[in-house]
Amino acid sequence: MVRKAWVRGYLAAKREKGIVVVCVSWPESPVKRYLIADLNDALEVLTGRKAFTRLKEIVK
Repeated sequence: MVRKAWVRGYLAAKREKGIVVVCVSWPESPVKRYLIADLNDALEVLTGRKAFTRLKEIVK
């Protein structure tokens, strides 16, 4: 039987800084990963103008 692993997190936009923040966490691990992308690039992906955008990890 295959067990599904659910990933939890959130997506937030910071207009003043011009970035999108993606937080991802796994239920098995207490570690959260924070990724950022350029706000304009992320909006182009959401509207369908671009296929993808690069995410950069914030190392704490």
